[in-house]
Amino acid sequence: TTTTSPSSGVSANNGLLDQIEALRWVQKHIESFGGDPNDITLFGESAGAMSVATLMACPSAKGLFHKVILQSGAADQALTRDEATEIAQGFLKAVDVSPSNPEKLWQLTPAQIVKAQRISLQMSYNRGVFSQPVIQTGMTLLPVIDGTILPQSPLSSLKQGESKHIPMMLGCTREEWNFFMKLPGAEGMLPANAPKEMSKHDLIKVCEATVPGMGERVANHYEKVIREANPSASYNDIYSAIESDRIFRIPTLRQAEAQSQHNEAVYLFHFDWDKGMFGACHASDIPFVFGNPQEGAGQFLTGGSEKAQKLLTLPH
Repeated sequence: TTTTSPSSGVSANNGLLDQIEALRWVQKHIESFGGDPNDITLFGESAGAMSVATLMACPSAKGLFHKVILQSGAADQALTRDEATEIAQGFLKAVDVSPSNPEKLWQLTPAQIVKAQRISLQMSYNRGVFSQPVIQTGMTLLPVIDGTILPQSPLSSLKQGESKHIPMMLGCTREEWNFFMKLPGAEGMLPANAPKEMSKHDLIKVCEATVPGMGERVANHYEKVIREANPSASYNDIYSAIESDRIFRIPTLRQAEAQSQHNEAVYLFHFDWDKGMFGACHASDIPFVFGNPQEGAGQFLTGGSEKAQKLLTLPH
């Protein structure tokens, strides 16, 4: 058992508490910026969307926002107490801190923390409705279902109608995983020792790691479906399609289906703009949201063409 002193202010969900405090500030001050405290839209992309979904399941966040938009993230990123404890123990081991003396955590350097997080990425926990142990791969130190701040999983909360009054827009890009497959330095997001160009054997192997017991079946199915649409698709393309579905599209559909049982105002989108370096990849929709498809990272993600600018300025 790991314990910290009451004065440490430690919670399993300090990140969520910070976000809730920020939402309280927004509600208190939004009128000063021309906003309506009774009509606040909360939106986020990737981990931001996962945060939005999780906040919808937090009782202390009720009433702090009234509409939501989730881009490339959904209600499936939370740990049980047991899973969180196991990951915490692995983290402590990685930084050589005894569970009986957790105060030493405050003395860690940023480099030690990052190293321990990377080690934690390779730990497994039960993710999704099928309760299969899968490697974390990219997301670590997640929100915890602690019974108070987060009483139950975000998806269960939606299914039970806890946020039935909230209109929702959500969706993902067509080729989400291209971003992680092709972005230099995306450590932890790719299977260990995965070759630059996958063979069918490599594809089955990585699928077995992420979908235990069904690796070959998944690889065969996706190969058939993807190559019907694109006969020249590589095994890297097929793997990207698999992970795009597993990590983003299917959780998004599950969230939309859960909320649609209680509220007709559920709007699902699929973002197909593919003129950037990595096609219709993860985050390729962000430059259009913030109005900068021709600048910096926006140009990289969208191609920065006049057509991208035209899409940005289409009448809503």
